[in-house]
Amino acid sequence: EDNLMRLFMPESTLKMFNSLGIPDDEPITHGIMTKAIERAQTKVESNNYGIRKHLLEYDRIMNEQRELIYGERYKVLTQDNIRENIMNMTRDVIDQAVENATAGLEYPED
Repeated sequence: EDNLMRLFMPESTLKMFNSLGIPDDEPITHGIMTKAIERAQTKVESNNYGIRKHLLEYDRIMNEQRELIYGERYKVLTQDNIRENIMNMTRDVIDQAVENATAGLEYPED
């Protein structure tokens, strides 16, 4: 019993396969079992495709963040006066904190 069969074949198919008593080193020639193995392999390939797809999406997001951070780092390293840049960052952080703290709150009109 290999991992492909154990993980991706229905239990009933595994029981039927085991009842056939085919040695591990003998090729499987039974039509039902061949189709079951092909379906299991298709599931594995689909699962691996999904993993690669999510990994590429994760890598894309990490790359965007990396470019943003290194862009800001470059500005800090190359500017003569970074005061304006720091003030803008501080203002953005304060604005976001106020927005988060007051989200959903309603104030009566003056």
